[in-house]
Amino acid sequence: MQEHPDSALALLETLDTTTLHSAKWRAKYSLLYEMALDKNYIDTTNVSVLSAAMNYYMRKGTDIEKAKCLYYLGCIHSNAGEYDAACVSLIQALRYAANSDDPLFKGMICTAISMAYCNNYNKEEELVYMNQAVHWFTLYGDDDYIDNARYLLAGAYHNNRLFNKADSLYRLIDPNGRYSKQALLKMATNEIDKDRPDARRAVSLFNSAKNNPEVFSNGNWYQYAFALCLAGNKKEAEKLINSLQYSESSPESYWWHYRIANFNGDTDEALHYLKKYTKYREAVVTAQLTQSIYKAEKNYYQLSSELERNNARESRLKSAIYLALLILASLVSTLIIVKKNLDSQKRLTSLYNKYAEAERLLLLSSKEATRHSETERKLENIQASFASMYKAQFSRIGDLYNKNLELALLNNDTQRAYSAKVSEILSEISDNPELSKLFEERINKDLDNVMAKIRADFPSLGEKNYRFLSYVCAGFKDSTIENILDDSNGAVRTRRYRLRKQILSAPSPNHDLYALLIK
Repeated sequence: MQEHPDSALALLETLDTTTLHSAKWRAKYSLLYEMALDKNYIDTTNVSVLSAAMNYYMRKGTDIEKAKCLYYLGCIHSNAGEYDAACVSLIQALRYAANSDDPLFKGMICTAISMAYCNNYNKEEELVYMNQAVHWFTLYGDDDYIDNARYLLAGAYHNNRLFNKADSLYRLIDPNGRYSKQALLKMATNEIDKDRPDARRAVSLFNSAKNNPEVFSNGNWYQYAFALCLAGNKKEAEKLINSLQYSESSPESYWWHYRIANFNGDTDEALHYLKKYTKYREAVVTAQLTQSIYKAEKNYYQLSSELERNNARESRLKSAIYLALLILASLVSTLIIVKKNLDSQKRLTSLYNKYAEAERLLLLSSKEATRHSETERKLENIQASFASMYKAQFSRIGDLYNKNLELALLNNDTQRAYSAKVSEILSEISDNPELSKLFEERINKDLDNVMAKIRADFPSLGEKNYRFLSYVCAGFKDSTIENILDDSNGAVRTRRYRLRKQILSAPSPNHDLYALLIK
């Protein structure tokens, strides 16, 4: 199976499966057959191939057999584009494999989880699991697996716009290995995606990579043309674009064709390709928003569950302390009586033992109180992390608001329709009192009732300042608030500083919450 998977598959297909009367052997055949398909890059989407193995091993199998079943089930779901289901199966597989001493298998599971999250536009989780995969493959010690994992991890850093980290990993790729040319190409795309691209370096990297043109996709050629435009080589870029006009198009090529036209000042052509790209991008934006909502809800419910568990733990701790105090009081009373009775030595010894047990209980209670304090600290960190994620998400929505204002200026019916659709998402961010109230209620619900507390602690600030503070707490950038309120950027910064100073200098039980959210 490991050395000659094609021969393994051929052997399995010669077997007469009707002779496998035992559920155990049918399960073994089912799992081996799916493994052989996977290792021969035959991406089946038929879950029934694995049904005999799932039915048997999930009831009677070892943890590693269950992990293998769930891993290959996750692969089947990924092949079918069912990435949510794939993540559920693969994460369960990783739990069953936790005590395994097989770092290669753990690395394979983490890689599959990372790719499923990548295809589902969940970039943060993609990065988390690909980092774990590199760890396991490094422990395994095979250079090819390590090279592959580094290449995929660099791609995850790129997707999260951590371009310098991506570049540092691409440089570690074996220059004589199978990913060397792809790494050069990815470094070139990194360079033109940066906020301040180095056009000459990008062109140099593209030139090095194009010695192997088979690694270039259609989109990569358009990226190369864009790099040439940035470097001032417009004629060479036009020549390359003309040679690509009869090749198969893709959403990626539409985007780069748009950027090239926009860079060259060709507004009509830029709008033409932007419309084509927008039709594809709408589905991607929907998927990304779905993942953002999923992550926010997941963090919220995890936090709620943790709070409920801590409340129950605190209640048990208080009961234990009260019980220990009651035992101590009872023991002291009993000891006074026993001391008056010289004939009760045996009873006195027993009571001393109980007293020692009570001291032990008190010590345990004290340790539990320490653990409870540590839990509260972790919860505060979770809250800060949640608030940071929430503000970052609204910062992205603020960027969308700014882009929406730019698109609304274009004199094009389709673009205005697209702008209107985006405006529906952003309708709560307006000067309409009712909609502003809805937005403030959303902030209160997700961020510990912060706006209601500000109104209670600072009743004289006025509605304009309350509205301004709701945008600050949500995490909008100064440029976004400037566009919403039609104010200058300098005035927004000054106003933000003044209100923060006023609120944080006043005594309030909510000081820590304000310091966390008003920045």
